[in-house]
Amino acid sequence: MRWPGCLAVVGCTLLASIAGCEFGQGTTGGAGSTGGSTPPVGAVGVVDLDAVARHLGRDEQISSAIRQRQASLNEQLATVKTSYEEEIAQKQRQFGASPSAEQSQLLANIQRQVGTSLNEIRRRAQKNLAVHRVQLVQDFREEARPFVQQVARERGLSVIVTKNDSVVFDYEAAADITGEVAKRMAARQPSGAAAPAERTASRPAPPRR
Repeated sequence: MRWPGCLAVVGCTLLASIAGCEFGQGTTGGAGSTGGSTPPVGAVGVVDLDAVARHLGRDEQISSAIRQRQASLNEQLATVKTSYEEEIAQKQRQFGASPSAEQSQLLANIQRQVGTSLNEIRRRAQKNLAVHRVQLVQDFREEARPFVQQVARERGLSVIVTKNDSVVFDYEAAADITGEVAKRMAARQPSGAAAPAERTASRPAPPRR
């Protein structure tokens, strides 16, 4: 099962900045993981960043951070909604059981405005969550980049593509550097590493009256 905001959403190609290497054609064959002989200089390598994240436990950390952000946004939305409902109830008490036509129109306008405002806040919250998800994924990609580049240099690879079934149809086992990247990242990862820090979500401003 792929974790939220899979690593392929922000691009399918991770360019390894390796001086003196030119793009070359890689050979195709049976798909595999790590192992086999070292590909020739100029070959294209493949890395499965989803698998690397699972190996490091980062998929669960990212999922947890996304759930925390979603819970925070839902709580903010509930707070704003309660505030609006209290404002409407206060107006209703002020106008009494038999409001005038003008007062009834005012209440209807307020309720319509509140509905529009809540829909806009929900839209912004969904966008906020999507941006947060992409940022967490991008942060992990950037963290993995130097390890990918290091392995690519050692194997004479000019270009590394992330494993994506819609892009990578087939490849030799020797072209897959996933295992080596995961191994090196795990060696540098502190024990009991904390989940990605939760960025503070700004509270939506109430609509103008």
